[in-house]
Amino acid sequence: MSSASSSAVSELPAVKRVEFDDPHAGVGGLQEAEVTRVRTLRGAWRWALIFATAVTILLCINQQFSLRFLVGYTQLNTEYFYLLIALMLPFTFLIFPGSERSPLDRIPWYDILLFVLTFGAAIVLMRSVRKAAEAGWEFGGAPTTVIIAGLVMWVVLMEALRRTGGWSLLLSVLPFTVYPLFADAKWLGPFRGTQSTLEQATSYHVLSGESLLGIPIQAFADTVIGFLVFGTALMMTGAGKFFITGMVMVPAVSTLEMIEPDIMPSRPLAKMQTFAAPPRNVPHMANARLMKNLPAPVIISAVPNTRKPITVSANA
Repeated sequence: MSSASSSAVSELPAVKRVEFDDPHAGVGGLQEAEVTRVRTLRGAWRWALIFATAVTILLCINQQFSLRFLVGYTQLNTEYFYLLIALMLPFTFLIFPGSERSPLDRIPWYDILLFVLTFGAAIVLMRSVRKAAEAGWEFGGAPTTVIIAGLVMWVVLMEALRRTGGWSLLLSVLPFTVYPLFADAKWLGPFRGTQSTLEQATSYHVLSGESLLGIPIQAFADTVIGFLVFGTALMMTGAGKFFITGMVMVPAVSTLEMIEPDIMPSRPLAKMQTFAAPPRNVPHMANARLMKNLPAPVIISAVPNTRKPITVSANA
């Protein structure tokens, strides 16, 4: 009996380490250089990024639960969106270089200038968006300061889009942003629309809820950012690995239940679980062949059809 058990266990496949290639790595030089090359912030810039990240998390918690611990009143969603833009968008120009020739060991002066312009424009628009909602500035009548800040925001957004998504994404988005400026052109044919001036188009882009502050940033600020914070917390505390191990063990338990229907373990949320298997008139070789279908991280010691316990463990 013991020799048959040992022979069946010896036939189990060895646990192999599975490695996946980086899906973001360029293949054959087809991926754009500005997308694959990033800077590692050091010194004061690194601490500035950490501080901005912490404030972003506090803003998210404050807005979602209306805690009012940063300001004495509940912010408008548009004010909250522009605060997020002011805290996150400027770092795009520090982390992503402007071209493949841009240095990675230092931050050029023009990237710092774009950082300052982006932050300043976002703050100006944040301070004006409440008045804009009251006076309807998205349809006209916005002050010159707001128009200038909107133009700056328009330009830096397109540049940030080029650096993060490449020229293909920029050329896909840019025509739609400038469409209102020539919407009444005859060559557009059936695509003609109501044409707007530069001031009107800028106001609508940066003050309305249909362009810059549209569905994408609303979904990110209200939903996605919460999942990002939760996922990061799971990863840093090790809880993510805990739950992944549990999910990997589920198909293993299902396979064992097919081998021995009387095996009913508690759900595999621990690193190791031991349970007894009642005797069954099932050949050892058939059990071993079925065990080969178990996922790689799962190891089965001992064999059904014996009164010895079966130990299911997941490797780290």
